[in-house]
Amino acid sequence: MRGGWRAFMHRFHECESAFTVQQLLDVEQGMKMSSASAFRTPHWLGLVGLFLFVSGGVCLSGPGRIDIVDGHTRYDVGRSLIEHGDSIVRDPDAWFGIFPGRGGQRYTNYRFPQSALAAAAILAADLTGPVAEPRRHFFFSLSGGVLCGPIAMLYALWFSRAGMSQRVALLWAAGGVFCTPLWFYGTTTFDDLLGTLFTLAGVATAFWTRHRGLQPGAIAAGLLLGIALNCKPPLALFVGPALAAGWDGRRPSRARLLRAGIMLGGVALGLIAYKAYDLYKFPPSTWAANAEAMQKGYALMWPGNFWAGFTGLLVSPGVGTLWYWPPVILGCHGLAAWYGEVRGASDDTYTAEPAGGRLCEQWFALTLGLSSAVFLCFIATMTFFAGDPNWGPRYLTPVFALLWLVAPAGAVRLRRPLVVLLLVLAFVWQLAALSVEPLRLYIERGLNASFFLNDPWAYFRPNCSQLLARPRQLWEIANYAGPAPQKFSPAARPTLPVTVDPDGDEPLEVQRYWVLNSLRPWWISQRHLAASERPVDLDAALRLLLSVAGVSFVGLAVCIRRSIASPANRISRTRFSIHH
Repeated sequence: MRGGWRAFMHRFHECESAFTVQQLLDVEQGMKMSSASAFRTPHWLGLVGLFLFVSGGVCLSGPGRIDIVDGHTRYDVGRSLIEHGDSIVRDPDAWFGIFPGRGGQRYTNYRFPQSALAAAAILAADLTGPVAEPRRHFFFSLSGGVLCGPIAMLYALWFSRAGMSQRVALLWAAGGVFCTPLWFYGTTTFDDLLGTLFTLAGVATAFWTRHRGLQPGAIAAGLLLGIALNCKPPLALFVGPALAAGWDGRRPSRARLLRAGIMLGGVALGLIAYKAYDLYKFPPSTWAANAEAMQKGYALMWPGNFWAGFTGLLVSPGVGTLWYWPPVILGCHGLAAWYGEVRGASDDTYTAEPAGGRLCEQWFALTLGLSSAVFLCFIATMTFFAGDPNWGPRYLTPVFALLWLVAPAGAVRLRRPLVVLLLVLAFVWQLAALSVEPLRLYIERGLNASFFLNDPWAYFRPNCSQLLARPRQLWEIANYAGPAPQKFSPAARPTLPVTVDPDGDEPLEVQRYWVLNSLRPWWISQRHLAASERPVDLDAALRLLLSVAGVSFVGLAVCIRRSIASPANRISRTRFSIHH
């Protein structure tokens, strides 16, 4: 086993000497996490710059409108919180996920964190300009982009505390957004990023506090995971990796169990809050009416076709993980690195981390892999396993985000050209996702919003693949020479979502609407609106966000240059250990 490790070391140093993209793959310090090492923290300028650059870049990439019907519902609850102090849905145009509740009023079964995010976006819009619904819609559409900033910061802290130089940590952190589906879903009004953020924060907090601040750290991790459960209840499956991340084998069993109990208590508080809020909106007297409304107006969530869902989520052209997020290969190899290298190495290989810490990392990799597999299987059992309208497997976004934590370790195990290819493909694929409104494909194919109920294997048909259709769509948009579209959007208001119903009174045609026949980013598509209909001054908003992204990029460049010039960084390139 020791000889195998020496061979690996020899191969690594050969690769290092030939590396030409060291900024991206300088992972000799980051294959494993070491909580026993001196925690490196990126310079505050680097973290602030990363937050602003990532948030600004994602905000520039979105459509600038509420693009999903359930996003419209969550927005209106936020508006009621601001204007009335309650969570009643008052907009008659909002219809998805709404049921009769307390006092005969309309309520939604979405949880409180989503409503609080919408309320914060509305408050930001009102505090920075005139109070107007289109402006509020625009700010709400940017909320996912703002969430990408803290996610990137978490990655930067995670990688830097792994022993990576600030330069490498910042680059891998930015890649955690721009080379993953988080970039696309950060531009939509889906709520997947909110749960992803709190899940990542809970796992990272548990890991970072396993040797210090035990009880406060356990409380914080538990509460963060409890909020994640409120965002998406299935995210409770990732409590296991958080418990493993926070397990310190050097401490007495009683202390370890107390810490685990505190974390589970925080999750339980989240569940209690979830149920209490739901019970407030829908008291027992409304349950029968809700069940009837659900049966009449919505498809059943279960049972789905498990094998269609399982294989579709993995390899189908429509939603297959392998095609829509190629770096999943890095994540899987990273799990193997965290588990296999720690498990297979002899005791004298490690000098910085006691056996209990190595066991924690091994169990973290094992529980993260198992939780991800169970999560995948759970989603595969659902009738709407793809999460349409989507780009790839939407519901697996939290899994991708967690796997990115170990992706640098996977990069070490693979050849450099393959790693570069995977990352470049991931980046280009996200650009493709952001370029065109996803609903265009459904309208082109005459598909309604629930086509998958009749044929769960439809995602294996090439004509139902967003990825395969995108080059053709871009070509058609760029070379369109027909009559100008008659309207911006078929929605009731330009900043509200489009509803796909090919059997409706007025069948949709792509060429009739700018929202379907132009590039998706708001600073391009919304120029086809009359000035009075635009939610904001497009030129002023574009200048502001470009300035934020540009200045923050300069700050990041300064931090990276400082990191390169640091003597400690130059010394670190001459050594390698799993536990830095």
